[in-house]
Amino acid sequence: MTDHFLSATLLAFTLFAARFCPARAQEDPPPARPALRAVLVEGQARRKAAGVSVVVHDFKLVDPDLAQERPVSGEGHLNYQLDDGPVISTTATRLRFLDLQPGEHTISVSLAANNDEPLGPRQTLTIRVP
Repeated sequence: MTDHFLSATLLAFTLFAARFCPARAQEDPPPARPALRAVLVEGQARRKAAGVSVVVHDFKLVDPDLAQERPVSGEGHLNYQLDDGPVISTTATRLRFLDLQPGEHTISVSLAANNDEPLGPRQTLTIRVP
């Protein structure tokens, strides 16, 4: 009789819990936002050069020519630009600009989707060549 009572109590509790305490659906975490961090490589200015090193988070770098401008979430390439010069689209996380004229120069680095749409803010670095 005790086993029957325990079984009935367990069944009643289970039915009560299923009816009044629904299981919470576990939400998927939001997708990580891609990010980059660019820094100047030390000691380049006196050689009339500027080196940039970039670290990318939560983003897959894909050759822009191979991607054929098809946007895919979470992948793309880097865009570099020295002053008002042409934009260099590449997967390279290290890049050097050579034969710089004396004075101040600005290097912009940004993430871009496969179709070259900007993904997030552009990071700007400044270097002074003596």
